[in-house]
Amino acid sequence: MTEFRIEQIVAAGTFGTVCVVRDSAGSVFAVKALKEVHVENPRVVSRLRDEAMLLSRLRHPNIVRVHDLLEFGERPVIVMEWIRGCNLEELIINNRDGVPIAETLEMVRAAASALDAAWSGESNADGQPMRVIHRDIKPSNMLLTVDGVLKVVDFGTAQGRFEGRESETISMVLGARAYLAPERLDGGEDQPEGDVYALGHVLYELIEGAPIQLSLHPFHHQKMLDGHLAEIRLERLGSEAGTIRDLIARMCAYAPNDRPSHAEVASTLARVIESSGLQHDLAGLAQAQVLPIFERRSRLEPQQHPAWEEVAFLESSTSRPAAPLPSIDDKIRAFLRRGDWYTEIDTLRALLAADTNWSADPFIEFLEGASTPWWQFWSRDRIPAEQIAAVLQTLRQRPSAVVAASVKGLVRHSDPQVKYLASQLLETGTP
Repeated sequence: MTEFRIEQIVAAGTFGTVCVVRDSAGSVFAVKALKEVHVENPRVVSRLRDEAMLLSRLRHPNIVRVHDLLEFGERPVIVMEWIRGCNLEELIINNRDGVPIAETLEMVRAAASALDAAWSGESNADGQPMRVIHRDIKPSNMLLTVDGVLKVVDFGTAQGRFEGRESETISMVLGARAYLAPERLDGGEDQPEGDVYALGHVLYELIEGAPIQLSLHPFHHQKMLDGHLAEIRLERLGSEAGTIRDLIARMCAYAPNDRPSHAEVASTLARVIESSGLQHDLAGLAQAQVLPIFERRSRLEPQQHPAWEEVAFLESSTSRPAAPLPSIDDKIRAFLRRGDWYTEIDTLRALLAADTNWSADPFIEFLEGASTPWWQFWSRDRIPAEQIAAVLQTLRQRPSAVVAASVKGLVRHSDPQVKYLASQLLETGTP
């Protein structure tokens, strides 16, 4: 059981309230508590749990860490590290002529490294890439601590959710329009290049002290981008000014394929910092600007805050560990139990792409009802052939002797595609 004492209410958003709390051992944390009005909404509850699961797996010094997921009654609460600092939006307001260039480049380099880790970093389970897309990169979701450490926060709309198209529609509404890539505004598929685009906007805004304004029309987009970059102030970079100008141009390119990867952004910025002789001092910037901003914030007594009634339960009850976060295999099983799952095959693909730790087990279990004994050739197939084929296509990503054994009976299936796919799996999985 865990007991908390609320020390400060930091923010109250649409879905949750963030507080600073102290536990019975004296440790200080930030907690994100779901608002009561959403407790009965399974989609929102699932979203909060998915955010906790993602952050618990992302281990990077520039990504906020999650310590636990608890439940107070029926209220899920994420327990996170408490970050003493300010967001980059506050820092930009404090630097109307732009944040110092060396510190700007280092902060964006750190953010790019964090996003690269989220996308391509290996999962602890099987070494497969995480493939997480943040999807809401903007200055207010990037913090600089009072010690000078950049932190990417708020993965609440990240690609790691498992609710398919409906959740994607919600995320489009929640994303900050000024930082959304053109393909996202057109309803295109989310890709890591969307985060690169948003980070390019942040880089420009930190340098200039004002946001970049671009058109959604391809021709005008490029024309406006060229105009902004022609006037950007990069004098301190000397010969490397052109490199940064070109990098921003590529990050903010209209077409996703024209943008660099997170890793390329990070390596380019690291090289420019070194070759230009700039000495960044994030700790010094934090002491000079972040600490004063942090210390002059209004700190109402928690009971006086308008959101107090939403979070008072944290003090009036004890928690229990939340039900274990469902594994990816459990989520697949639940999905395949739905009678209409085949009509949302894109949702299954998104589910597998979001968490690559899945195994063949749920699909093997599904196929157990697909094979008809040879002597019952008059029987109707118990599972539609198109569903079996879709499962077999998926199992091609997990060939093994166990998979081969499970599909052996399907090589005599009445459907030609099922027979062909089963034969392929039998060949690739048989030693």
